[in-house]
Amino acid sequence: EEADIIVGTYEGIDGLIRKRKLKNVGIVAIDEVHNLGDKDRGAELYGFINRIKFLFPEVQLIFLSATIGNPEEIAQLLGAKLLIYNDRPIPLKRYVIFTENKLKEIKKLVLDEYRKISKFGYRGQSIVFTNSRRNSHKIASYLNMFVPARAYHAGMPYIKRKSIELEFASQKIACIVATGALASGVDFPASQVIFESLYMGNKPLTVNEFHQMLGRAGRPLYHEEGRAVVLIEKTIWDSSRGEDSLASKLLRDNYEPISLEYEEESILEQELANYFIGMKISEENKRKLEKLNLLGKLGKICVEHFLKPNEALYINSSLSEDPIDIAVTLEPFMNVYLSPKMKQKLEDSYKVRISSRYFDGIGVIFENPKKEFEKFLNLVVEDFLFCRCEEFPYCIHGNLELSKKIIELRLSGKRIDEIPRFLRKYEMVIYPGDVFDWLDSIIRKLEAIEAFGKKTEELRKRLENPYVKDS
Repeated sequence: EEADIIVGTYEGIDGLIRKRKLKNVGIVAIDEVHNLGDKDRGAELYGFINRIKFLFPEVQLIFLSATIGNPEEIAQLLGAKLLIYNDRPIPLKRYVIFTENKLKEIKKLVLDEYRKISKFGYRGQSIVFTNSRRNSHKIASYLNMFVPARAYHAGMPYIKRKSIELEFASQKIACIVATGALASGVDFPASQVIFESLYMGNKPLTVNEFHQMLGRAGRPLYHEEGRAVVLIEKTIWDSSRGEDSLASKLLRDNYEPISLEYEEESILEQELANYFIGMKISEENKRKLEKLNLLGKLGKICVEHFLKPNEALYINSSLSEDPIDIAVTLEPFMNVYLSPKMKQKLEDSYKVRISSRYFDGIGVIFENPKKEFEKFLNLVVEDFLFCRCEEFPYCIHGNLELSKKIIELRLSGKRIDEIPRFLRKYEMVIYPGDVFDWLDSIIRKLEAIEAFGKKTEELRKRLENPYVKDS
């Protein structure tokens, strides 16, 4: 109530709106509004904007984006006046380099840039974008032999990421190696961006994603210009995965238009939130929500805890079960990867490319068991994959059992950074930052479960801090 300015995520501010904790709002600036086209967050953002307009009809709304291909259409849809600014504060030079060795080329580019001093007194620093967390560590380790470099991704603990950000800001490191998934969240004053890969995971970057990453290069009052370098590794079979043609497309094409098409459940979730703040919703959606019995107490819980309608209905029908089982079914831990050592052993033995995703990767052993992996297989089956469902072994049950194992380790007093170490015997790679974020999400789910009448307070406290004993 005493704050003049509140800075938060869409969901965080929307939480205040849903609980009617925001009053007298004059200006709302929404950055990265191209997220309206995101299949996961788009509906929430659109609903949030509509709730802001309804509750604060005199509010001034400012929408910001650098990568929308159909700005006139989106501005009209949002009821906003379109202002297009095409000038970049500092020039951006773009290069494509064909190389036989990307690592050596990255080393040269990073070293050359770090030796430069701008007229403002700042060293040249680089962001290297790669397609996986594993590669970010691999590249950073190589660069560290020549120049200070750090891997940086969402799987790291917050305190570690913060330390790296401070090192970069104080010019102590020449380079960070990040995944494309962090492109919109990376705010380092880098003069140079290097694309080691044009993929995010195994999917090619979109034009809009590529330009978001390009935009990290160069900052006013730090550098005279920004540099973006795309590396294409040439082999005797031409470039792998058609990187040259992909680079040409990304560099040539204009921004892609965004579309506001959402799944029915996401639309119903937003309509429900609108209904409970007093907005008029369509009769068709009202009938659907009424049929699901969501226009009363059940729906109010749904809105306050950001539950999808099917999640609320599942909790309501499962209250006889253990709250941990309910929570992990709603939110299984998915960010588990196969260790590089085991991945390589499987690829050497089976002569096929193996997925880095843990339970997908080890599926080949179940399809064609080999003596050399028998001990490993028995260990995994005993603790995680003991179901015999139709989708076995490519089912969700391994992730569900792993989720329970992580909670068990946490409740036994293990620190979040210790949990991944306890799971290494299964040849799992798990990052502490992912464990932290997932446990936080589980705690939120347990809060929602308690709203249905199932006691979870003690369990939540133990997950937050397992070292405090009951008095």
